[in-house]
Amino acid sequence: MSVPMQGTGTAAAAVALVCLVSFFNKRKKDKCPRVGLLESVKLFAGSTAPWDLLNLAKKHDSDIYYLRLPTRIGGVYIVGDPIVAREVLLDKTSDKRASLPIIAIFGCPSMLTRPTTDPMWKVARKGTAPAFGSSEIKRMDQICNGNVERWIAERLGPSIEKNESFDPSTEMTRLTFNLITNWAFEYIATDEEYDHFSHHFELALNELALKQGTNPLRKYYAPSELQKALQSCAEVQEIAKKILATYRKNENKSPNKTMIRLIVENEQFDDKQRVAEIATMIIAGFETTGCTLSSILMLLAQHPDVGTKLRQELATMDAANWSKSDYLRCVITESKRFLPVTALGSTRIIGRDISCKGGSIVIPKGSHVMMPQILAHRNPAVFEDPDSFLPERWENADKAMRESLFTFSRGNRNCVGQSLAMSELYSVVPTLLARYHFEIVDEGELVNILSFKYVGARLKVSRASK
Repeated sequence: MSVPMQGTGTAAAAVALVCLVSFFNKRKKDKCPRVGLLESVKLFAGSTAPWDLLNLAKKHDSDIYYLRLPTRIGGVYIVGDPIVAREVLLDKTSDKRASLPIIAIFGCPSMLTRPTTDPMWKVARKGTAPAFGSSEIKRMDQICNGNVERWIAERLGPSIEKNESFDPSTEMTRLTFNLITNWAFEYIATDEEYDHFSHHFELALNELALKQGTNPLRKYYAPSELQKALQSCAEVQEIAKKILATYRKNENKSPNKTMIRLIVENEQFDDKQRVAEIATMIIAGFETTGCTLSSILMLLAQHPDVGTKLRQELATMDAANWSKSDYLRCVITESKRFLPVTALGSTRIIGRDISCKGGSIVIPKGSHVMMPQILAHRNPAVFEDPDSFLPERWENADKAMRESLFTFSRGNRNCVGQSLAMSELYSVVPTLLARYHFEIVDEGELVNILSFKYVGARLKVSRASK
């Protein structure tokens, strides 16, 4: 028996050698820049990852590069080439990996965290889609107008009278939190509930997704921080449970296809799943849209000539037609390009080899690919003067420019609520800008946690002259 075993061992060794040589030959031919372990870890340790990713692209003169990471992911390809990113996002063999930290926040897997191969993903996606139909979006417009007027009366008006400034990120996310809970869940949230929810959500996300997610050893030397984060997860879920209980007690339920109705009536959901979907929709619905509104107000304040031009165009139109303003479209589109709220974009595990740059780079099947929006949106091969805020660039945008924006992702995992978000943007921005002038008191700083947003910024508001 010894002879066959030796032959088998020799053959196995030969195969292994051929594979090893082939691997190194591929690595030699592969022109994809590789970022060292320490630099890769530091990239996500703080809140400046979007800028760091841009700097790495400039440093390596490449919009595709590889990060060595000490996590179970094993490493990530960063793709800032819009053509390659679109190919990955539209590829049906590629999918996202379940994120355990995010699942912990919701209490169990939800539509946001499940892969598309999970039957419950399809149940959740299909089951909630009617809530974003045209009739429901029209209902949202009415609710949005009412909530904006209430916010102006209760919060903006007093700031003007007292000659005080306000924090745009806090106030805009407060507004969108109230909008989503009212429109989607037939629930009137208090300021205290907003403060409680946003505080605990950010605390949990910062610890679990950023710190624990990029440093697998942290849970051993910072167990108290982990416990605080898990407690915050429970607090987030408590708000969702309260919304669910309130709806069930409501004797005047809307006959419309509201999100809460669709979730409650879905017989394939148990209550744990319902709570997870409610929390998911709140988080997806208020944080990103609110921070986008905040960034737009900051950019208009930083570029008063743009604000003046938009205000003048709105003044020539009936308020009912403000959403059709051409320059409003340019301003909103450029704002989403210049400061993408989901700057780090989407991540996929690719289901096939992806050949890039004429074959000089091949991303192998099974790799984790991150497609930061900030890289695609500021790619100099597509956008002239990409680091400047120029709404006019969209007046005659070419196909390459339009297809390089991934604000709501692409493919079968695109944002299910994008029509809702756009409705809010096209309603809130002209309402505020037509009536008020915004001036920067403190620029604060741009940071990235879940969203790319301003922290510590202050705006002063005055009534616009007619």
